[in-house]
Amino acid sequence: MGLLWVLVLLLILFALVGGFAVSNWLFVILIIALILLLVGYV
Repeated sequence: MGLLWVLVLLLILFALVGGFAVSNWLFVILIIALILLLVGYV
């Protein structure tokens, strides 16, 4: 579970640093990561 949290934090960081041009793409990836996190948690 720790690795997934690290990936989620990295995606948030990249989304903030990447700017609006790529943030939409990264936001989709972040949502997928959160879904996988929830599925893995349950």
